[in-house]
Amino acid sequence: MAWWQMLGISLASGLIGLWFIGIGWWYLRRANPNAVDPGDPGPSNESLVKQVKQTGRRPTGKVQELIAAKISLDLLPRLQQAAVEVRHRINEAFEAKESESQEETNGDLLKELSLEANGRGFVGARKGAPDVYVPPEPFLLNTDFREYRLKDLLGAGGFGRVQLVEELHSNQVPPPVAAWKALSKTAMEKAGMSSNVIMEKQVMAVTKLCPSPFIVSYHGCCQTPRYIYFKMEALLGGELYRTYVKNKHILSGSKVFARYYLACALTAVEHLHQLRVMLRSLKPEDCALDLKGQLKIFDFGLSKFIVDKTYTTCGTPDYFSPEIISSTGHSFPIDWWCAGVMLFELLSGDPPFTSDYPMMTYQKVVKGIKNISFPGTIPSDAKNLICSLCENEPNKRLPEAKGFEALQKHAFFKDFNWEGLSSMTPPFLPSSNEKNYGATEEDLHPCFQSPGDPKDIKNGGQSALVKQQISGLRYVYLTDRCIIHKWVNQ
Repeated sequence: MAWWQMLGISLASGLIGLWFIGIGWWYLRRANPNAVDPGDPGPSNESLVKQVKQTGRRPTGKVQELIAAKISLDLLPRLQQAAVEVRHRINEAFEAKESESQEETNGDLLKELSLEANGRGFVGARKGAPDVYVPPEPFLLNTDFREYRLKDLLGAGGFGRVQLVEELHSNQVPPPVAAWKALSKTAMEKAGMSSNVIMEKQVMAVTKLCPSPFIVSYHGCCQTPRYIYFKMEALLGGELYRTYVKNKHILSGSKVFARYYLACALTAVEHLHQLRVMLRSLKPEDCALDLKGQLKIFDFGLSKFIVDKTYTTCGTPDYFSPEIISSTGHSFPIDWWCAGVMLFELLSGDPPFTSDYPMMTYQKVVKGIKNISFPGTIPSDAKNLICSLCENEPNKRLPEAKGFEALQKHAFFKDFNWEGLSSMTPPFLPSSNEKNYGATEEDLHPCFQSPGDPKDIKNGGQSALVKQQISGLRYVYLTDRCIIHKWVNQ
């Protein structure tokens, strides 16, 4: 048979195959009218609401980062009430901001917030695009770095640094201080973590509108050509991990201290879950104390608004849950797993699954917490709580199976005053006469050590390069729809 005959037969076979595929697709669409067409831009806000009311289920299309997840008919009244509460918070916040004349707003921000407050969980990013949920924006920062003085380096790691900064022109004694977290745009872009920055900003924005005494206070964000800045409350009591290392003879193995710190962390996690935020990174290094000794979660670099499950592998191997390792998708229960691991570490000094090699750690995690040998420093009620939080099946973890109240009533928290937790005198008071943080210049990512790197917040901002940045960018506001790689080298 000639080559041209074989080619003709192949083409004919291909056309016949495509015809059968088309017939099959038509039949499936006819049999299941709710099937999703990949080319369909997605339903409108009105049709989504109608679909939820009629079916009591989430929309069949892909819903991106929707806070009002797991929608069912019995939840709709609560979601509507939550929307009303958010609207009141937004109005109060903007009125306070306007009266103080400290920050600015814009029409787009108010428009998006009003849409969200009116209960419209979906906001179209652009005409014809799938509807997405846009969490409330943080407040603007009207920032001139020459108005600040750098005092110290609070933290360093990953692609960021955290600096302690005080205001130069203030009548208060001592002057107000804040923590400025800087993230390198170039480093984040090269690592493919641009979306993490946007997500972190969104999460912190929501915690600003719906605060918790156990979550660091967030003031807003701004940018320079090289960096993205988050302004936050300065937690001068130091990281919980460093606090335990420095005061090991007092804190390590103590049920009193561990119970208080775990209660603060659990309350913060439950608050985040109510806001549809999965923290995904709960460990002593992500918690810090203020000078009164109260614990607050401060790192949201891996946090995420979620609908159902997410599949990104991230976090600290010692705190990986079985669903992270198996890549079967993870959700809110991962935070309860981390809480159990953290309690084990606070009472024993090391995480339960720690090993010299990551693969050995993963094997221990998969085998389960019940195969771990508990040291004598962990009492029986604490062991029971750790095991109930570190169930291999996510749905069997105590708060998921029986609710947060069941966690509060666990024997480990017997006679613990949950209602008075926020006003409780912490069991440990950090020293105010010494540094409770230990970051050094050597800990900084190379992007903060390169020659010619502008010291944005140093010596009153006297660098000519810094002045050039300030002149055009001090009022620039980070919007969710900015693409970080467009900012690099601008």
